[in-house]
Amino acid sequence: MRRLLVIVVSISLAAGCRSKPTPSTPATPPEKSKVSVKQPPASVPAVPARPTGNPQPPAAAAELCAGRRHTCVRLSSGAVHCWGENSQGQLGDGTTDKSSQRHMGDLPPAGRARPVAVALPRPARQIACGEEHSCARLADGTVQCWGDNEEGQLGDGSNTDRNRPVAVRGLAGATAIALGQSHGCALLKDGTMRCWGAGSMGQLGIGSEEAHTAPVQVQQLPGKVIDLAAGGLTTCARLVKDALRCWGERPSESPMAKTRITWPGRIKGAERAKRMSLGFRHLCFLLEQGWHCMGDNLKGEVADSTTKKRLVPTPVQTIEGIADLVAGFYGTCARMSDRTVRCWGPVPPNHVKDPAKMTQAERAELLVRFGGHMMGEPADLPPAPWPVPGLAAVVQLVLGEDFGCALVEGGRVDCWGHGFGGQLGDGTRIYRPTAGPVRWP
Repeated sequence: MRRLLVIVVSISLAAGCRSKPTPSTPATPPEKSKVSVKQPPASVPAVPARPTGNPQPPAAAAELCAGRRHTCVRLSSGAVHCWGENSQGQLGDGTTDKSSQRHMGDLPPAGRARPVAVALPRPARQIACGEEHSCARLADGTVQCWGDNEEGQLGDGSNTDRNRPVAVRGLAGATAIALGQSHGCALLKDGTMRCWGAGSMGQLGIGSEEAHTAPVQVQQLPGKVIDLAAGGLTTCARLVKDALRCWGERPSESPMAKTRITWPGRIKGAERAKRMSLGFRHLCFLLEQGWHCMGDNLKGEVADSTTKKRLVPTPVQTIEGIADLVAGFYGTCARMSDRTVRCWGPVPPNHVKDPAKMTQAERAELLVRFGGHMMGEPADLPPAPWPVPGLAAVVQLVLGEDFGCALVEGGRVDCWGHGFGGQLGDGTRIYRPTAGPVRWP
């Protein structure tokens, strides 16, 4: 498997009844852990040290999504553009930059540092990003996907990577979509759900751990679904009566305990959730008492200013004015009522660096302090969430592995964090602690 399959798990579930359905497609091999450890390269290709280009998109930005190291935007016109790493064709413009394949410790030397147009057949109504694949829901309720397809996560009945959009097989009437690490799900008009792709942790919700290269119906949901979320190896659905059900990978207190749920199960303490956001290994949701999170917390992603894993819903650290909460790959950020952004976790270094001039120690510092999920030791956390400098009038917020982007009033997109794969979209590959606009050709 091309990606890094990382260590623990996401959320605590109570299992429902288990009766095994007949699979509709042949199983594909389960996900494998494959970590290639290399020394960071001495340099990366020369790129502009300063952003160049137009900060205003050709039409106002309407929606964002972020993968591990790529970002996509849907414009008000329905056009979709993406930028960042492109090792599996996840930018959808008909190209693949195999040299941007990332290994642990490497800096990706390729990818697109400015937006490129996705070759969709019709305008999009919604977009979603997985780890190394992307999808768009079109106005007619069909879904098109592109990028990595090793586990069948494009839903086209194959395991062939696609650098242009392909239709998800047999899917119609979709009203919403969500993507995890290597699986996808769609909510249909009738309130049911279909999922496809990797299933090794039960994330398809069909009672088995099989992968499916085309959509299959989620089983054992006790009512109609009104919202869905996917992240890592986990899927969640919010039902009409505010009940939250999740399935897939979960945390366990004992190494011998079961770490997967293949049927939708209850989240104890989240029976009346109003909103939810699912990260790679943590879940956040809004209750009447306020926001709660649970799951992995090595970098403070549960937003309680500790690094203790939380196996039950835990109140988010009390700060006034949270309008929305976003659970990212390895962090959590809040969009505040004044439309600024605050994030929990280690405060990243306050300097801009060209990766070609970084020492190995400086690269390691960035990995530990901004992202740093593979570094093992809990982070030193500030006593309160830190503000992202340079952001104002934020409408929507998305988080990648080690960067973030915001849709701001007026239809512009601003990004900050690691830019080594071009995921900041400003034409550079620098590390940027202050948010700056994506630059258009």
